[in-house]
Amino acid sequence: MLGGFVAGSPASAFAQGSSGNTGGSRAAQAVDGKLDLRGWDFETRGAALLNGTWLFFPGRLLSPAAVAGEPGAVPRRVPDLWRDGDGGGPDGTGAGTYVLRLTLPRGSGDLALRLRTVSTAYALFANGELIAAAGKPSVSSAEEIPAYTPTVAILPDSEHVELVIWVSNHQYRSGGLWRRIEIGTAAALSAAKRRNDLLLAGIAGFVVALSLSRLTFWLFRRSELSSLFLCLFSLLVAFRVLVTGEYDLVQLVPRISFDLLIRLEYSTAFLLVPAAALFFVSFFRDRFDVRFWAPLSLPSAAFFLLVPFAPLPILTRSILFYYPVAAGTIIALVAAVLLPAALKRRQGIWVALFGSLCLGIAGVNDMLYASFIVRTGNFLPLGLSLFVGAQAIVLARRFTATFTEAERLSADLAQANVELEAAFSRSDESRQELERTVADKETLLQEVHHRVKNSLQIVSSIISLQASRSREPAALDAYSKVRDRLRAISLVHERLYSLDAGEVVEVREYARELVEQLAASYGTGRGDVELQFDVERLEVPVSFALDVGLLLTEFVSNAFKHAILPRGAGRIEIQVKQVDRSLSIVVSDDGPGFPPGFQPETSRSLGFRVAASLIAKRGGHFLFGESTGTSIGASLSLR
Repeated sequence: MLGGFVAGSPASAFAQGSSGNTGGSRAAQAVDGKLDLRGWDFETRGAALLNGTWLFFPGRLLSPAAVAGEPGAVPRRVPDLWRDGDGGGPDGTGAGTYVLRLTLPRGSGDLALRLRTVSTAYALFANGELIAAAGKPSVSSAEEIPAYTPTVAILPDSEHVELVIWVSNHQYRSGGLWRRIEIGTAAALSAAKRRNDLLLAGIAGFVVALSLSRLTFWLFRRSELSSLFLCLFSLLVAFRVLVTGEYDLVQLVPRISFDLLIRLEYSTAFLLVPAAALFFVSFFRDRFDVRFWAPLSLPSAAFFLLVPFAPLPILTRSILFYYPVAAGTIIALVAAVLLPAALKRRQGIWVALFGSLCLGIAGVNDMLYASFIVRTGNFLPLGLSLFVGAQAIVLARRFTATFTEAERLSADLAQANVELEAAFSRSDESRQELERTVADKETLLQEVHHRVKNSLQIVSSIISLQASRSREPAALDAYSKVRDRLRAISLVHERLYSLDAGEVVEVREYARELVEQLAASYGTGRGDVELQFDVERLEVPVSFALDVGLLLTEFVSNAFKHAILPRGAGRIEIQVKQVDRSLSIVVSDDGPGFPPGFQPETSRSLGFRVAASLIAKRGGHFLFGESTGTSIGASLSLR
């Protein structure tokens, strides 16, 4: 005996108030807790919905045996959402018992009920037998165990079935029989649930695959932040599919707590908009700027702070405030990013707008569906999948365009390489010809230096021969000076020829050899005169070396004539150094020195006039000391 009825009792007892609901549409309506489905063919018409007016006992969980004749029942339309004190508690909380008496067609086979989510714990009895439950319903919040467990429950084989459902809610923002309940054949309902689970799993797998492909692309091209952000957004989408609708995550992780499940659901809701903003800002702007993204996303992301700390009643109610904030953020994102990109005709913008429109429609429907304003269904996973797919298409088109451009540039580069190789080949031939020309020039130049040296030696020999025939001291002195100057010039060409130095002369060795030859020409040995050299290793051009040699010849010859020869011995110090951008040449001796008032610039001596001319040509000046002995030299500009 269940609810005052026994198997085989008159069917008319169930038919009252429901005779007008046989046949017709899938949404046959219950009236006053009764629903007559005897005219419903479940094989041809499929499942029926148990919508309509049920009987409801607020604040009490009555046993199936106690509901018959129990006073206090009120009619409630199912699906039902508790508001205020509907469930016997404040703000949509409390507990209650729903009752519906069914009259079913004979011989309809194994029938079952398909239940989705019930807020937030329930127990379903059919003819007094417990056939389904989620958690543990209770009028006490301390004893209630909330849970979401969508299922297909098998009905007893009877024409008259009394459904008694205990429902309690002390955790969520509102309780009740939220979602529609279907009745149909067990095979059809189980198959429909399997199809739905496979569809959601397929959507989640599709989105995960897209996200992993984007992640792989980003790992190889770190500058493409849009791929990374699309990956993050896609993973949120895939996870949200599992924690909404029929909560497939519960099937994957049966021991997951209700508290954690709801917090995961709301975390995905709060993070989706900031993640989408990350993607759009990085994809449709030339450079990702966190200062641009933050104002768009922080209002929505701020709700995420509630997830780890807020009690579930507060957290679940926050979604009602989040919806307008998210809608405003999306509108701002469209106005600030998508519309400018559309006006600029950015590549892929129309596909992106289509995906965004699908997501927007699904999001609005999700808000209205979650608020029980519409009964359409949960289309957000589909909308999110279309959005992610659209963005993947946009990224693929952009990558394809980039790859095509890269192929074109590669072809151009290959052609340029062919032309460059031909140019290199011609250049190599020209280089080889130039090397031959340079080699010939160097050979010719060395021969010129050799001939100049020989010619100067011949001239020097002629002068020496002419000097040997003269007995005049002035003539002999003039011949000697000319011969010394020729020797300085000849020595430069000799070194250029013998050392293969090209167009430069190393000053240190040149100066030493020149001075030693001068010493030998004046008939003094190293025992009679002390030569001290302080000469740096410097390379100077040929013309500069000639001037240095001529100046050294004048200064050293002067030292021999006035400081060494009158005494037959003495010391001469030769110093050649670079000072900043000038070359300093100084010749010092230990002789009697210049006469008082001597100035080299105004001297009537031919040697000093030659030296003055050379110094002026090099932008220099005399270096003259009036201390003990003689110190004369010059500073020549190296610029």
